[in-house]
Amino acid sequence: MLDEFPYLLGATEQARDAVLGAVQTAWDRTLSRQPVLLILVGSDQAMMEMITAPKHPLHQRPSRELLVPPLNPAEAAALSGLAGADALDSYLATGGFPKLVRAKMAHTLKDFLADQLVDDGTALVTTGRLILDAEFSSSTQARTILSVIGEGFRKRGDIADEVGVEANNLKPPLDLLIGEKRVVEARRPLSTAPSRDSRYEIVDPFLRFYMRFIDRHWGEIERGRGRVVADLILRDWPTYRGKAIEALIRESLDEMIPDPRFGPAAVVGAYWTPDNAVEIDLVGADRRDPPAKQIAFIGTIKWRENKPVSLADYNALVTAAAKVPGIPSTSVKVAVSRLGSDAAAQATFDVVLDAAAILAAWTIR
Repeated sequence: MLDEFPYLLGATEQARDAVLGAVQTAWDRTLSRQPVLLILVGSDQAMMEMITAPKHPLHQRPSRELLVPPLNPAEAAALSGLAGADALDSYLATGGFPKLVRAKMAHTLKDFLADQLVDDGTALVTTGRLILDAEFSSSTQARTILSVIGEGFRKRGDIADEVGVEANNLKPPLDLLIGEKRVVEARRPLSTAPSRDSRYEIVDPFLRFYMRFIDRHWGEIERGRGRVVADLILRDWPTYRGKAIEALIRESLDEMIPDPRFGPAAVVGAYWTPDNAVEIDLVGADRRDPPAKQIAFIGTIKWRENKPVSLADYNALVTAAAKVPGIPSTSVKVAVSRLGSDAAAQATFDVVLDAAAILAAWTIR
């Protein structure tokens, strides 16, 4: 087994070709004729896909190629013993990495942070550092932009201002983050009208949490002041959780469809105007790009601690939908809530999903 195989390939094309050629020769002449299982492992997904692509030395050599993602929310819940909203909240901090899921287990967020921020050698701190060192050791600007996105800057202009460069100069590092490393997505509002208003978002829940809270305060943790960082996280957690859960819920609905409850929806996204005057948390449509031809459902996400979704939330959704291109009044109305809905909302929304239903979406496979 050769772990972290992309590291072995080196930083230059000449070094990469030499290593791949050596592996090809060893396999073709010797190893393929022996009772040997050769496993190449790498965290750089784009690089691992490239080495087996056509016209590359290892093309058609592997008998099997596997993408090994972190645990999904249902798998992480099964490992941790958590359920419902607690399992989903935990997933926003652990991202399904088994070592972190085990560390969190039945601990409250407060106890988990107290344990994991005691120094810079814990699983929570080192997992993020290893990801960043492995993926961005040769791209300082991409690393900086990732940090800025993690702090909550999602528009290209805002990111450029924060980094201190012209917006046009962001293209190469953003292409690296989006196309090659696949840790960032450029998302556009989903409707029947075209839009160029891209918002950039970190894809992985753990990395999003790490960049928002841990990376920016790593110096404090290194100096043994993790308790200060823990207090900051706990203070900001309700606001962060309410926004971060939206991406996970959209993924969950993607797992559910096709489903007759959601009409002919094939993709799930969100809608916003450039000034954020109108925002809709959930939009289900027949396609994403080019602009959708049909909007099947719209929805609101309310991840409140003590209040279920209400009739007021339904009215707010309908008011916002009237300002969005291509949303018919007959579209399915969906509510997703940490605590379900009150009686009035239950009778008004077409579909109401609580935390248990969102978690169950990941077991329908």
